[in-house]
Amino acid sequence: MKIKLLNYDNAKTSKGEALGFRTAILYMTPSRHLINNVEVNSCSNSNKACEVLCLAKSGHGMKPIVKQARLNRSHLYYSNRELFNMTLEKEIKNHVKYSEKNGLVPVVRLNGTTDLNFFDIYRKFPNITFYEYTKNIEMALSKDKPENVHFTFSYSGTNFLDSIKALENQINIAMVFEKDFIKPKKIFGHDVLSGDNHDLRFLDSKEKIISLTYKSMMPKEATEQIPELRKYSFLLNGELLNNLEKKYNFLKSKNFEEVA
Repeated sequence: MKIKLLNYDNAKTSKGEALGFRTAILYMTPSRHLINNVEVNSCSNSNKACEVLCLAKSGHGMKPIVKQARLNRSHLYYSNRELFNMTLEKEIKNHVKYSEKNGLVPVVRLNGTTDLNFFDIYRKFPNITFYEYTKNIEMALSKDKPENVHFTFSYSGTNFLDSIKALENQINIAMVFEKDFIKPKKIFGHDVLSGDNHDLRFLDSKEKIISLTYKSMMPKEATEQIPELRKYSFLLNGELLNNLEKKYNFLKSKNFEEVA
């Protein structure tokens, strides 16, 4: 069975074409799941809140045909990495040819719904910009990180210290807010940029907070667990943000000794 790895029909990434960029994005099954009866975890730094509220569990991602396609890609990734990489490299090359033929700059996101290390793939295409969201601080700050990949660190509600460490190292933080919440102009003393207008995070200036609005219909699984999920502070509102500001100011008064 031939498996197509890259997608181009994401509504948000499509907005980038107006800015001259064409994004290819790889979606696989996120978090914990079974491959050949063995549990794997494609988002090792996730928590219950981001797993339940994951975009893969709402809207288009809930269609059986989409879920199966993502699982097929994950199965190939974990069971035959050599074939997976060969297929991926071929599709990236085709993406480059098509984009350049149509006057667009090709860019790639390989972690559309995962948080995996693709350093080897990035290195094979040094002239292509890759960009990712990650909750893996070691990967974001790795000295081995190729120069052509841009990371935005994702706040999960339970990785506050890692988020501050990312900011201190000039890596932007993405934070998800409730739909009707009016975002402030600054968070932790850093300017807030909207991440809803397009997906091209590598265009953002450094040391910024990227605000993302949770637009999806909340999965039934989530609505049944709202009281429990609130303790994770993943989906932010005014009260939760005020608590984080107090925590940030306290750490700042201690010169971020806990972050070092």
